Amino acid sequence: MNSNLNWIRFLRKIWIFSSFSDEQLALISAKLKQISIPKGAILFKEGDPGGSLYIVLSGIVRVVAEPSPHLSNGSQSPFRLAHLDRGNSMGEMSLLTGDPYPYSAVTETTVEFLVLEKADFDHLCHKNVLMAENLAKILANRISMINREMPIEKPAKVFSIIAAIPDPDQIILGANLGVSLLEQTRKKVLLIMVGGGYDLFARSLGFSPADLSKFKKPENPLIDPAKLESFTFRHSSGLDIICVDEKGFFEKAQEYPRLFVQTIKENYDFGLLVLPPSVNQTMVSIIKETERCLEISGAQSTPIQIQACARLNSLVSPKQIERLWLSTSTHPFPSQFIPDLKLKWDIDWGQGFLNSAVPWLPPEATMGHKIIGRLARNLGGLLFGFAMGSGAAFGYACIGMLRVFEREGIYPDVLAGTSMGAIIGALYAADMPIDEIEKIAEQMTKKEVSKLMDLTIPRSGLFRGTRVLKFLREHLGDKNFSDLSLPMACVATDIETGKEITLMEGNVAEAVRASISLPFFFQPHYMNGRYLVDGGLVNPVPTSVVINLGANILVSANLTARAVERRLPKLGWRKRLPSILKFPALDEIMLKTMYTMQYEIAIRQAELAHVVLQPHASNYLWWDLDKAREVIRLGEVCTEENLQKIKSFFPYFSKFCRVNLEKKK
Repeated sequence: MNSNLNWIRFLRKIWIFSSFSDEQLALISAKLKQISIPKGAILFKEGDPGGSLYIVLSGIVRVVAEPSPHLSNGSQSPFRLAHLDRGNSMGEMSLLTGDPYPYSAVTETTVEFLVLEKADFDHLCHKNVLMAENLAKILANRISMINREMPIEKPAKVFSIIAAIPDPDQIILGANLGVSLLEQTRKKVLLIMVGGGYDLFARSLGFSPADLSKFKKPENPLIDPAKLESFTFRHSSGLDIICVDEKGFFEKAQEYPRLFVQTIKENYDFGLLVLPPSVNQTMVSIIKETERCLEISGAQSTPIQIQACARLNSLVSPKQIERLWLSTSTHPFPSQFIPDLKLKWDIDWGQGFLNSAVPWLPPEATMGHKIIGRLARNLGGLLFGFAMGSGAAFGYACIGMLRVFEREGIYPDVLAGTSMGAIIGALYAADMPIDEIEKIAEQMTKKEVSKLMDLTIPRSGLFRGTRVLKFLREHLGDKNFSDLSLPMACVATDIETGKEITLMEGNVAEAVRASISLPFFFQPHYMNGRYLVDGGLVNPVPTSVVINLGANILVSANLTARAVERRLPKLGWRKRLPSILKFPALDEIMLKTMYTMQYEIAIRQAELAHVVLQPHASNYLWWDLDKAREVIRLGEVCTEENLQKIKSFFPYFSKFCRVNLEKKK
């Protein structure tokens, strides 16, 4: 019976069982079968007959969907939809309706499952009328939620954080990340600070650290919700905090590391477990039970701390660890610590805490709030991906869109750009302020644009493109993609194969030069063994790229339009021709053909996004590069018109939440 009670806890997290009584869950629990599937196995394929519900006990499952036939992105690879781990489930709708599975599931590690067969489930519903009625209500509500595009309740997650940074910085990072995660997700969050500056942090907030020594065996407060709550401090923001010494914590945690993590999941939506960089078996066991381990080092980390992180890497699956490097932009990371993400960190923030005993970033620390917010959205599954489309002068509208985002406190976390969208995106990802980007655009008079046009013998393009590359390097320097503050990708086209090429490594200016190489005008840019041209040929609105970069909330800038809505050059001499001779000219046919083809591709890519921003630019030509101010304003207006819809996808802007959010003291 004890094992069934454990399964009941799992079942409560599954949406179709969310309001079932314990008695009903016990009946279902008795029908569950536990199975083990080896790494690399295909659990089921998209289109296979549905029938079973799978609940992950341990391990990782990759969920993928085959690309739609109408998408012309040059790739036949399946789209990655999600990685599912402990507490996640698959096949709910197939269990209810028997419909085929809408996606494929592949095990990335050996995975333990609880499985409920449809025949067993149908038999239970047939024998229990109340269960069937309850299920019907839940299903009706679920369909209603899907129709209203409401977010689905996600299972609880616990993240371990190995903080190989000085105690003051550890406190600033942990405290502000906890509050930001609560604000971004509007869910219950528990922050546990182990060792390091745990006592300093507790004193700054006016409470006492947990004393685990007073609990004698067999008492273990780490797996008893009531005892855990007894030494939990509730901050006025709604964040729950536990501070505990390293020795006492590991003595208690070593008994039941899995139950400890599970206790957090059963009482909170998110848990942040900040651990010191001292590797032991108990720590490794705990980390393996958490969803992800953030390994944080920085310019102030000692060689011993760096070595401890390196040792941890050999004991935990690399897929579970994400390395973060905190530093100023000029300080390099050590060769033995290659980060997945670099965050600019001001050492004055930690010093400020020592001076004031206030663990919160000051309002003027704009950069700090940005990077903490992005990290919180990463953990909360709320990464904002912005896909900036191609369109030459129309691309200026993206500047206006970014301006409105920043004004409203909506900061993109992942960027992808095609052609002009690649230029704007690269400058923004390189930390160039919006005002400065706008200033560069407004300086593009007809005279300045002409200076960039280096005519050449028209063998593969009218212009060589060398001056454009020089212009890009003047503003982007020699930055590689790894130097950018945000994950960023540029889209280009391999002119020899017609395939879409996503550029995410190497020199940024070179990648942007490739992405803007409009055929016939610019010579193809030779890069990585390919001749690359404008990405707008295959993916003028790179929504699929930000999806593959891990974005959860998708906004796309579609800068294309139907041919009939596009303004064409005025050819006054045609008005004087007889009606019989007023047939479409060659240049008109070429432009209309290009507009039509690009629009049809763009509309299919754009509709992958939650919100599509499409400014009304019918009064402008795509080569009106000297009209930056007007087009930027069009981007602002379009974004303002869609602002409420965009905000509806971010819990941060919701007036309703599971905890009482008050101003931090």
